[in-house]
Parts: sequence; structure tokens; C-alpha cells
Amino acid sequence: MTFSVGTEQSVSDEHIQKLNEMLEHIDTDIALSMSYVRRAHHMSFPDLKKKFTGINVETLQKYMQESYPAHRPIHVVAAYSWVMMVPMTAFYYGLKLREYYRGMDDLAVEAW
Repeated sequence: MTFSVGTEQSVSDEHIQKLNEMLEHIDTDIALSMSYVRRAHHMSFPDLKKKFTGINVETLQKYMQESYPAHRPIHVVAAYSWVMMVPMTAFYYGLKLREYYRGMDDLAVEAW
């Protein structure tokens, strides 16, 4: 089966299968990356609470636990990305997040 995307491209079953395999652990990867970014920024949960409105910091804590069974809402990940000044795509790297910033040490960029 092939799905049309726009007028000139199509997505094959093989490509969909490859994406499914690549993103099989996306929720866990996002959780681990969110947690790592918080620790790398030396941001406590009370400090994080000051940066967000409309969401409990306890809910954010749950989203940062890899054992949390539900999906992390994309708008929360986007807001977290914006607040922490980290590209959203970096959260897909999970335990390999440090590789995303290869060549930079922990003190190379400091955001306040």
C-alpha cells in the first residue's frame, strides 16, 4: 500500500515500517532527554514550576519518568523545549542526547 503525500510524493509501506522501527521507543527517549536537560540546566522542580503555568509540575515530573505509560503531549514537549532553549528534535535522541551536542562540554553554553 502506498499513501500519497501532496501531489508528487508517496510513502511506501517499507518507509513507514522503517519509521516505526526508528521511533519504537520515542516516548522513553523523550522522557530521558527531558530529564537530562533539566539536570544539565541545574533546574530544580520548584524552579521549573515558576516557568510554567497551566500544567502541574507533578505532571511534568511524570512525563520525565521513562516508566510513565502514557504519551507525552506534543504541546508540552514543545513548551518544555522553548523554556529550556533546546531544539525539540533533540528530545528524540534519548540516551544519545549528549552525542547531539558532541564537541561541547557541559559549561560551553549557559542559559539563564
